[in-house]
Amino acid sequence: MFQLYEITIESLQPDPASDPTAFNLGTIRLSRKARNSFRISGTYYMLRNLGNDARVVLEILQRDPISKNFNRLLLRKENPMCEYMDSERMFLPHLREVSNLPPVGVCPFPKINITVDDYEFNESMFPPIIPAGTYKLRSRVFEEQRQIIGMEFVLPGLAKTVLQMALSKKLISCSLRFSLLGVELDHWN
Repeated sequence: MFQLYEITIESLQPDPASDPTAFNLGTIRLSRKARNSFRISGTYYMLRNLGNDARVVLEILQRDPISKNFNRLLLRKENPMCEYMDSERMFLPHLREVSNLPPVGVCPFPKINITVDDYEFNESMFPPIIPAGTYKLRSRVFEEQRQIIGMEFVLPGLAKTVLQMALSKKLISCSLRFSLLGVELDHWN
């Protein structure tokens, strides 16, 4: 299988707007297992119960190469807390296998110390083609309009490989051809 990019993680940190009475990152640590493969281990603390009155907001932002700000929103998804915990299929099923995360159907999400034992994620969890750049993955929980929990991953400089550059040029070429025919392809921009 071709690896289209190199993934590095610059940081895993709580969002500064997090409420310290709701969440504590505890001893969670991130380590690199292999090229494009990482592990998370340790214990974090949910310091209150969270039901469907809380909302989970997931965002992926791309850094502007000129301003260096993460101001290009690529994805935003929002769900009630329990609905998110029951329906998320990319990360939580495996996390439940390597931690004491409550099973599907538990609502409200309890006040609990969650211990994670080598949760591994790798490039198979990312789309096959990602434009080169620096990205921020942000997960936040809100009660009413107030943020109570937030985590940020910064992935600096996802580097294009020769194969990805060739594929990107093909996509751009196809996009231009369709544009000349009057077909809009906004989702490629």
